[in-house]
Formats: sequence, structure tokens, C-alpha cells
Amino acid sequence: MIPFLSWRNARECLIGAIGIYALCMIGGEFIKIGSTVASPLWPSSGLALALLLMRGWRLFPAITFGTIAATQSMGNNPIFSVAGSLGNTLESLTGWYLMTKVFDFSIRMERVRDVIILILAGSLVGTLLNAVICMLGLMAIGAVTFAKLPLSLVLFWTGNVLGIIVFTPMILHLAERRHRGDNPSLMSSLGWFLLITGIVLLGFANRTTAHTSLYPVAYLSFPILVWLALSVRHDVTVAVALVTTMVSAFTSLGHGPLIRYDSMATYGELTVFIIVFSITCLLIMATEAERMKAAESALENRIAAIRSELENRAIRASLNPHFLFNSLNAVVASKH
Repeated sequence: MIPFLSWRNARECLIGAIGIYALCMIGGEFIKIGSTVASPLWPSSGLALALLLMRGWRLFPAITFGTIAATQSMGNNPIFSVAGSLGNTLESLTGWYLMTKVFDFSIRMERVRDVIILILAGSLVGTLLNAVICMLGLMAIGAVTFAKLPLSLVLFWTGNVLGIIVFTPMILHLAERRHRGDNPSLMSSLGWFLLITGIVLLGFANRTTAHTSLYPVAYLSFPILVWLALSVRHDVTVAVALVTTMVSAFTSLGHGPLIRYDSMATYGELTVFIIVFSITCLLIMATEAERMKAAESALENRIAAIRSELENRAIRASLNPHFLFNSLNAVVASKH
């Protein structure tokens, strides 16, 4: 256990804070999509929860100070910076506690129940607390009126929820793969990376504002991600993060088939897109991982049964000569 007051913990907090800062700045670019105070995808929430799941509660200062640095860089009011950092920190601590202390979450996410725990305990509860705190901060500085509070609260909450669902599994997977020293085939990874990127560029590079007839183009990459969830399983988390980030970026720039004349309709279209891609792929990934694990377990049980049967036969074979010898001795002894 690494002490909270140690140079190593301070170093890890600094690295984590830099990551939180960078992802907050990316999420800040997506705020313009709905012309509101919220982003439909807030990546730093995913990293914040993943940090605590991997390293424990001791990394909470990374979330606090990384958020303060980012909000100040965006030019936010100091009151909101404090509220945002407090909300983000409590959000991650709440999710971490529920997932690890209450529901026995596994960071390897090889069970469907782990995906359900991530969604229900990791992304829904703490994010609501964060949304309330941040809205109070925005109301305190006059950025949100009481009339707009319900909608702003829902939008802020949704963006953080999706940030966790999309980015936490990816970060946990990459960390677990690095820990195991598992390096995938470069050509295979590069192949599906280029394929997905090309499909997203094809559908979103052009400015197709409010062209509802082109809506299906947005989902061209969906079959590829489903295939990846079945074939490479946990690597699909990287693909989901890639697609949702690219689509959010293009939509924020006014490009792609998700754009509508009304900014809130655009926000809604993007939210549905991210939900469909992320949750579907996570459930398929976990289901396939469980199926593979069950198949491996059945094979191991079958091998163990065969090995046990062979051992029993060997024992019987070794005992049979002794039984015959003893029987002959008994017959001879009886004649005497």
C-alpha cells in the first residue's frame, strides 16, 4: 500500500492531474454542440473514475487539481471552478466506493455484471451528485437561471455518465493489458483503426446540416464495432472511444449527419449515438468474454475428468496383479 503522503503518490497525482486537465480541455470543445453549459461527452469523468479503480482513493487530488486547472484555463469563474472540482472529486469517489466496496467490480470487465455495475453504480449515482453541485455553482454566478435548471442538470449529468461509460472501460483495459505485457498485433490494430477512421471520415467530414435522409450514414461504423466486440473483445473499448470522440468533434464543428437545425436536437442525436455504440459494444464484449470463459472452464473440467479416469485406471491396473497373486497364494494355502 503506497502511503498517501509520499513522493510516489504525489508523482502519480501529478500525472493523473495532467491527464484530467487534457481531457477536460477536450470535453470543453464539445460544449458548443448544444449551446448549453454542458458537453454531451465529458472524457475526464471516465479517466477520474478509472484512476481510483486502478490506484485507489489516494489519487483523488489528481481529480481536484486537474479540474481546477482546466476550468481556470477555460476562463471559468473561480466559484464554478471550486464547485466543479468538488463535484468531480465526489463523483469519482462515490463511483469507486460503490463499485469496489459494495458490488465487487472487477477491472478486467469479463462479466456482464461488471458492465451493469459500471453503468448503474459507477456512472449514474456519483454523476448526479456532481451535476447538482455544479449547477449550484453556476446558479451562484448567474450562469444558469432557475427556469433552465432542470434541463441543464440533465444535460450535465448525461455528459458525465457517457464520459464514464465510454472512457473508463478503455483506460482500464489499456492499463490491464500493459500490466500483463500483452502487445497486440500492430498490423491488426492498425488495420481496424484505419478502417474505422475512414468510415467516420466518410460519414462526417462533409457539412450536411439537417439532412435527415443521410442519418443512417452516421451508423456505418456500427457493424464494424459489433464485429470487433465479438472478435477482439476488450480492444473494442478503444474503438468505441475513438469513434465517439471523432463524431463528437465533427458534430461540434457543424459537420455530419447528426446536425439538426435546432442545437438541442443535435445534442440529443449525438447522445443517442454514443449510448447505442458504447452500451451495445460493452454488453457484447462482456457476453462474449463470459462465453469464452465458460467454454474454457468446460474444457478444463473435461480434461480434469479424463485425467482422473486415467489415474483410476492406472491404479486399478497396478492393483490387479497384486489381487491375482494374493488369490493364488490363498488357494495354495488352503490346499495345505
